[in-house]
Amino acid sequence: MRSMRRTVNPLRLLLSVICIAVAILGFTTGHLADAKTYHKAYWIPVEHEIEQGLGSFLKRAFAEAESQQADLIVLHINTPGGEIGAADSIGQLIRQSPVHVVAYIDNQAFSAGTYIALNANEIVMTPGSSIGQPLQSIWQEMRRT
Repeated sequence: MRSMRRTVNPLRLLLSVICIAVAILGFTTGHLADAKTYHKAYWIPVEHEIEQGLGSFLKRAFAEAESQQADLIVLHINTPGGEIGAADSIGQLIRQSPVHVVAYIDNQAFSAGTYIALNANEIVMTPGSSIGQPLQSIWQEMRRT
């Protein structure tokens, strides 16, 4: 029986090693290059029902964050929703902010809370959190029609 011995082309081996090294380097440095360092952050709670009073509170909080030269605002959102008019005003405030805004959803951001989160530059959610329209509201709407 004849033994088959496979020869390895040194050039092909070198090119394979280079390709793998470039791929690994691209994966590891690509994400690091995109990361931004923030120096001063403001943590603002958005809890309970969304209403006009919350809009006034957030205007003051955003103004204070800007005056303190914050480069990051974190909106800690846990809300069942609320008034869409108030959410629209809050959404405009978030979109017009020169400070980077992150919506941090802890538990729920339903209805108007979803709208507020969608206006932020980024959305971060804890495991098990929910966003959107609660199923109970959808079910009630379906029963009415």
